Amino acid sequence: MHTEPTTPFFIARGQEQQGPLPRRELERLLRTGELQPTDRCWTEGMEDWAEIVTLLPFPQPPPEPELQTETETFNPYTPPQANLARIRPASHYGGIGRGTYFAGSFVLGIIQVVASETLGEESPATMAVLAATVIVSIGLVYQRLKNIGLSSWWCLAMIVPILNILVGLRCTVCQEGWADSRTLDSTGRTLCWVLGIFFVLVVAAMLALG
Repeated sequence: MHTEPTTPFFIARGQEQQGPLPRRELERLLRTGELQPTDRCWTEGMEDWAEIVTLLPFPQPPPEPELQTETETFNPYTPPQANLARIRPASHYGGIGRGTYFAGSFVLGIIQVVASETLGEESPATMAVLAATVIVSIGLVYQRLKNIGLSSWWCLAMIVPILNILVGLRCTVCQEGWADSRTLDSTGRTLCWVLGIFFVLVVAAMLALG
């Protein structure tokens, strides 16, 4: 699996976890012996946890043995370590992805335009169609927010002007599980650039026509 130097990783050692860490940090920890090649890691796109050596297959110097200074005993009052299950692989988020969300929103927009043109903008039938598409749109946002890893209650923001634009933009550009890393993938960054350029062109056209 090919990874970029800044790809975030999560590390699991026993019942302890670390992350997200960029690939360069993993390489440094391996060189210093703070991590072992057999320690397990996970990053976006992986179906399950795997040994670090399977993703970073370069030789590492063996760490110096640590001196055992005291006998480790089980303490029943020790606070439990964080559960590794809270870091979920991206495929376990549920909801719908960017492609499905975009396609659904596009179809709803077409339905609204067709209803307005064929039934009349002020007709009761058009109002009913528009209301139905708004409800379906909120359902799409609900499922998309779940996929991103954000609270699905944000779907109610779709009925609030300005705020609905911000929520819709996040639903469009954020990848599955974005809430864990708070970092856009390459597709998300490309979409941001495309939408930004489109917005600038629209504003420029409005100013020119005005």
